[in-house]
Amino acid sequence: MSHADSPLSLRTARVADATAIAGLSTQLGYPSTPEQAPARLGRLLQMPDHAVLVAERAGRVVGWAHVEQRVNLESGDRAELMGLVVDAEARRSGIGGKLVAAVEQWAA
Repeated sequence: MSHADSPLSLRTARVADATAIAGLSTQLGYPSTPEQAPARLGRLLQMPDHAVLVAERAGRVVGWAHVEQRVNLESGDRAELMGLVVDAEARRSGIGGKLVAAVEQWAA
């Protein structure tokens, strides 16, 4: 079974994923230092109105999504997708869609 054929799992991020998440963010032009990523992720993971989900294949984080629950005066409760990244080597394989579905499930 090749790496691309390995099963995909989605789960809540852990602080230990911060380096992988930062690397994926850097692919899109949003670099993060090794000191910044764990601190930022650690803060978000403590906030019940935020969720950071990762897609993992063969023990490697290949994507992430960050969602935030918000309340607006004009529209009430809503969830906003704050970030979504899939590894360049894993794009066009449905991972982004699976992360969005997981975000929608969290928001519901």
